[in-house]
Amino acid sequence: MRDPTMSDPLNATLLAREPIDGRTDWTIGSNLSQRNHASQHNYDLGSVEVSSGLAQTRGPNRYSTSIQVQQLFLDDRSFRTAAGLLGQWQREVDASTQVGAYAQLFALDFADQSARDARRAVLGGTLARGLNDRA
Repeated sequence: MRDPTMSDPLNATLLAREPIDGRTDWTIGSNLSQRNHASQHNYDLGSVEVSSGLAQTRGPNRYSTSIQVQQLFLDDRSFRTAAGLLGQWQREVDASTQVGAYAQLFALDFADQSARDARRAVLGGTLARGLNDRA
């Protein structure tokens, strides 16, 4: 059941991808969102995100890197700024298997709450396997 105190969220996403050469792409994107509460505006939540990056394919390998910045607003005031770097490697092992690794470095800064500020580093791996569709 829909919460009568909450309005429908508004979202807008823009994404552009531009080939540089036969192996490299440049991407840039933005996402805007807003969710308002009809009677509790101190819970209104909005965000502005911007990202840009490069990706290059070499045979079965794809390497990508990007920067991301996000500003989060709560009650129409700046709540948190996040900025980071991401790097990823993916390899197509066969037609239905992909492996990868990634690294993320992020800084989280909270307006007027420096005790909550954080620096995050994440390393990880991925494995994706497609399932055969047999009718």
